[in-house]
Amino acid sequence: MLTLAACGTVSMLQNHWFDPSSAIRYRDFQKVLVVAFVGNETGRRTTEAQVAQALGRLNSVPSHTYPMGNAIVSNGELVKSDLLKNGFDGALIIRLIDKQKEERWIPGSIQPMPMMVHPGVNAWGMHGFGAMWASGWNTWNNPGHMVVDKTYFYEVNLYDLQKDNIRWSGITSTMNPTNFVDKIASISETVINQMKRDGAY
Repeated sequence: MLTLAACGTVSMLQNHWFDPSSAIRYRDFQKVLVVAFVGNETGRRTTEAQVAQALGRLNSVPSHTYPMGNAIVSNGELVKSDLLKNGFDGALIIRLIDKQKEERWIPGSIQPMPMMVHPGVNAWGMHGFGAMWASGWNTWNNPGHMVVDKTYFYEVNLYDLQKDNIRWSGITSTMNPTNFVDKIASISETVINQMKRDGAY
């Protein structure tokens, strides 16, 4: 599945899975912690805020706004226990799992020189030095070149904290995003649309 967001950034869903045996959907959770593992604190805060807003419900809480003691933050079981005690029954985790670069050759603009049809006028109707100069100069100044495509892969998991299992899971890819904000917006749209189709939203 491919999503073209209004910003122009494209995200694709590489694969996804949901638990067909569970009747629990995202909107059935009372309180969901949105967690982003994306490499730096600024990216984390931006991602969590955007995803929580895209989910469109007041029960979505960005993890950077939730006070969590340093004593438990590195222990998943203690974190889960703390969340359950504070009314959380769901968690959505988004994390960057891979970034790939690939070089691609873009051919230049090649214009063959026109043949002369009679003295002073060529096959394109050009007369004289100036027209031929413009044609030759534009061809010369549009050589081929290499570009580097960057593709980002994100994994998104929706957890049922009470049952301690995954309700929905997916992996997205985004090539050459215009910027970080547009990338997260496109990923959010792709994931939410698929969750709706799966009956998990």
